[in-house]
Amino acid sequence: MSVFRWRPGNWAGLAGGLMALLVCPALGAEAEMKLAEGHEGATGYVPLSSKPAEPAGKLPALKSKKPLYAGLPLGDKPGDQVRLVLDESKGPGTGYDTLYVDANRNADLSDDGVIPFRKCLLNEGAYEADPVRVTVRYADGSQRAILVAVTCWSPAQISEEDGYLQYAVIEHLEGAITLGNAKVLVGLYDSGEPNGCFGDFGADRVKLIEEGKGGLADAPAMLLGRVLRYEDRLWELKVEGAGAKLSIKPYGGPVGRFKASFAPSEGFSVRAVILRLSGADGCHFDCRLTGDAGLELPAGSFRVGSSHVGLTDAAGAGWELSVSCAQQLEVAAGQTTTLKLGAPFKVEPVLQKAARPGRAVPVACRITGAAGEVYGSVRQGTPALPVVAVSDAAGKAVAGGKMEYG
Repeated sequence: MSVFRWRPGNWAGLAGGLMALLVCPALGAEAEMKLAEGHEGATGYVPLSSKPAEPAGKLPALKSKKPLYAGLPLGDKPGDQVRLVLDESKGPGTGYDTLYVDANRNADLSDDGVIPFRKCLLNEGAYEADPVRVTVRYADGSQRAILVAVTCWSPAQISEEDGYLQYAVIEHLEGAITLGNAKVLVGLYDSGEPNGCFGDFGADRVKLIEEGKGGLADAPAMLLGRVLRYEDRLWELKVEGAGAKLSIKPYGGPVGRFKASFAPSEGFSVRAVILRLSGADGCHFDCRLTGDAGLELPAGSFRVGSSHVGLTDAAGAGWELSVSCAQQLEVAAGQTTTLKLGAPFKVEPVLQKAARPGRAVPVACRITGAAGEVYGSVRQGTPALPVVAVSDAAGKAVAGGKMEYG
């Protein structure tokens, strides 16, 4: 039996310990996660083939002379797929209108029922099947039955040559944890390339919101990583069993600060800058940059992935820029790392090979900024046509004018 003996100076340590217990869960909080309706709109694509993957398993009595096969990459076991086949129930050439799915994963597509594959009422030209609950198997031996939607946007997609289907996991996992004195709702969303796992760092999404302040639909979706930011604090996250259990505790590792700025061209103002930072140790953040204080991050190396800049021009029109940066960022403990993006911009023509001599030469543009960041796309309602001049080796202008899109 241990006895606490008070001595002068004990009060500070005791108060600090009590404060830690009151403010945050010293040993971490855990949540049992359950399936619920709703998703974040992530869609995957699978190719169609005129031949089933081996081993084919048992097939239903198909009416089409050219049934089309595909496999949904669900689960975390390499090569494991949920098999499906599209058929023409009214005979060859009548159109693909029936879907068979090996939903119970017994290698038999004939015992899971017939799923109508029909025109979508809300999207003219698109086709969809009724959502089907599919058994997803995991490497740890567990499994879960998840609701999956299969669609295509046009009949042209349904072919044995370059044909494909879209699919989406239309459920998420949700639960509740206690942080300090607050009950917090938490949701895990299968994003990126959907695989039914819900715990992929750097791809899936997580939402947290205090109970009473709204539902998960009102919470911002954050990139899932080993460390996340909630209520301006860093928390360490652990996801087990393909999302079946989630635990969270205060992050206790070394931290630094990250600041980034974007210098727009004359006549533009910055509306939003969101940088996706990915660390080698499982730390992933979508950083919305506001103010001059910067953001606290775990110390370590990060790269800037697919990111976004929103601008407004003098006429009030919005511009959307996608940006990536090859530069690796080192966030050192106790220090501030700064990244300066934007102007001055450098625009370089990229010549592509003509289809054959005498034909037009396609010309693209490569736009880079002050930190060497590359702008992959620039979207605006009515962009101005770029002006181009072509000179020979001696510097003499031989052609010029405005470029055309397309």
